[in-house]
Amino acid sequence: MIEDCTLENGPLLMIPGSHRGPVFDHHYEGYFAGAIDPVAAGLDLGKAVPITGKAGSITMHHVRLVHGSRENLSDRDRPLLLFGYVAADAWPLRADWFQDLESFNAKMVRGEPTLEPRLRDVPVRMPYPPAPHQGSIFENQKRVKGRSFAKMM
Repeated sequence: MIEDCTLENGPLLMIPGSHRGPVFDHHYEGYFAGAIDPVAAGLDLGKAVPITGKAGSITMHHVRLVHGSRENLSDRDRPLLLFGYVAADAWPLRADWFQDLESFNAKMVRGEPTLEPRLRDVPVRMPYPPAPHQGSIFENQKRVKGRSFAKMM
């Protein structure tokens, strides 16, 4: 957290254990938006836990853990910095997620490069077609209405 994150300035909320469930549809009006319709997914947003902390705190969670931010009700911004980590043998399913093999390997923090991706029988939903104005996850979600933790708490 770059600045203190409180209940008032839109903390990240997570639903514990949700990463062990199904992969939810993250599309809006036919395009990938990176947002879930909580009603259609049957999610109980009342189980969401707010993640607050002092500046310098970090959070780590599984990418499939249902998470989202609450509406910022304060007069302060809530800047954040996102990092994503994967295992060396967990290749992306979309080639456009990296420029070339050299750039892919250059981002490796630990482990050895490999041309043998790990394959498991796991649920997957592809993020196609991309948002009409593809950009950051926040840019992709600008069109999405009613798919957030905005009304919580």
